[in-house]
Amino acid sequence: MNHTGNHDSSAHSMALPGLPFPQPPAQIAPLVEVLGPELTVRFLLRFGGVELAIPSVPKGRSRLEALVGTDKVKALAKVAHLLPARVPLCNAWASAALFSQGMPVSEIARQVRISDVTVRNYVRRYRNGERIV
Repeated sequence: MNHTGNHDSSAHSMALPGLPFPQPPAQIAPLVEVLGPELTVRFLLRFGGVELAIPSVPKGRSRLEALVGTDKVKALAKVAHLLPARVPLCNAWASAALFSQGMPVSEIARQVRISDVTVRNYVRRYRNGERIV
C-alpha cells in the first residue's frame, strides 16, 4: 500500500512470468558461471560480506560444501583468483534474481534483510531494463 492507503501498482509484489534472471555484476560473474544463478543467490545470502576461503581439496565439513556440494567447491577453487577476497553482498542483484523467480517483495526484503522500499526500487530498475549491480 502507498501512503494514501491504496495499493501501489508501480512495482508488483510478484514477478511477471518469463522474467529472465538479471545479468550478474562482473564481481560475481564467476560465481554465477560455476553455481548457476539460483545457487549463487543462496551463496550470497549465506556468505555475503565475509572473507571466505575456498579449499581446493574439500574435506566435507564446511558450510560452503554443505551448501553447494563437493564438486562445486572444487570448481569454485579453480576460479577463486577471479573473486574478491570478501564475498560481495550484491543485494540489488539478489533482490532482482529472487523477484525473477516469483518471490514476493515482502519475502525478498526479509531474506535479503533490507526494506521493502529498497526492494521495490531494485525491482523497478530491473523491470525497466537497467543494469543491476
